Amino acid sequence: MKKQNPVLRFFRDEPLRLTPFYYLFHSLVYFLSQLRTDGFHTVYCAANDLIPFIPWFIIPYVLWYFYLAFGILYTFFCGNRRQLWRQAVLTLGGAFVCLIVCIIYPSTFPGRGDLAAAECGPVAARLLSFIYGADRPINVLPSMHCQGAISTHLVLRSSDLFKNRPWLRVMSLIFAVTVCFATVFVKQHSVIDVLAALILSALLCIPAYITVPEYVKKGSRTE
Repeated sequence: MKKQNPVLRFFRDEPLRLTPFYYLFHSLVYFLSQLRTDGFHTVYCAANDLIPFIPWFIIPYVLWYFYLAFGILYTFFCGNRRQLWRQAVLTLGGAFVCLIVCIIYPSTFPGRGDLAAAECGPVAARLLSFIYGADRPINVLPSMHCQGAISTHLVLRSSDLFKNRPWLRVMSLIFAVTVCFATVFVKQHSVIDVLAALILSALLCIPAYITVPEYVKKGSRTE
C-alpha cells in the first residue's frame, strides 16, 4: 500500500485547516488598497476630541500582530473542528468583511497624534514613528485591529490551551480590550471604527456559535 503524504493527510483529515491561507490573499489586496490616493470618506466624531493621545499604548497595538499570529497558528495546528470553524468565521471571515467594507467605502482618520510634542520613551517613540510611517490612516472602518483582537480571544478561550486556566482567559480578554483602547489612544482609529468592529464581531458570533453546520458539530471533540 502506498504511504499517504503526511502533509496531504493533515489537510485531508481537516479541510478547515486550509482557511488560514486566506491571509495571503487578504494581505495582497490590503496592500494594493493602500496605494489609493483619493476618494476617502472621513471617519471622525466628537468623542475623539475627548480622548487623550497616550503614546505608550503603541506597545499593545504592535503586540496585536503577534497575538493574532499566535491565535491563528495555534488553532491551525491544535484546534478541533469547531475551533477551526470559529477561526474561519470570526477571525478570517471578520477580516474579509473588513476588507470588503474598505474597498466599497474607503475611509480615513484625520486625527493622528503629534509625534513631535509626544512625551514618551525611545521605544514608544520609535514604534509610533514606524507605525505612522508604514500604516497610513486609511481603510480604518471597521478597525481590523479591534475585530482581530476580539475574534482571536473568542477562538482561543475554548481551546485546550485555556482549558482549566481561567487566568489565561482573563489575561487574553484584558489584552483584547486593551488593543481596542490602544487604537484610539494612539490616534490610529476613530471611536466609530471601534464600535463598527465590535458590532461586526457580535454579528459573526451567530454563524460561529449558533448556526453551526452539522459537519462541524460531528467533528468537534470538545466545545
